[in-house]
Amino acid sequence: RMSIATSKPTLYAKRIARGFGFAEHLDHIVGSNLDGTRVDKGEVIAAAMGNYPDAAPDDFVMVGDREHDMRGAARWGVQAIGVLYGYGSREELAACRPFKLVESVARLEEALLGFRR
Repeated sequence: RMSIATSKPTLYAKRIARGFGFAEHLDHIVGSNLDGTRVDKGEVIAAAMGNYPDAAPDDFVMVGDREHDMRGAARWGVQAIGVLYGYGSREELAACRPFKLVESVARLEEALLGFRR
């Protein structure tokens, strides 16, 4: 199962996912609201997790490229994988102590396939 938890407004995140052709591979796309609510990454992650009421925090993995992703995941006890091919630096992500740091999509795949709860 896979969802997006983004700080972008949900409306735009859905358009982007459809435009790039991967929306059909996702269970949910959860973002901020246009009225300025649910902008904190921790709130977005909590809302995404709420779509899976029978799951525990250790059933999730957050993949992100900024410290906000790592800190939002930690707030709910979710493991995080920092990707170094995004906007955040190695130093920024490493300071948040993610489960893993990966340099490429291939390494992300390996990390996800090796993830054990």
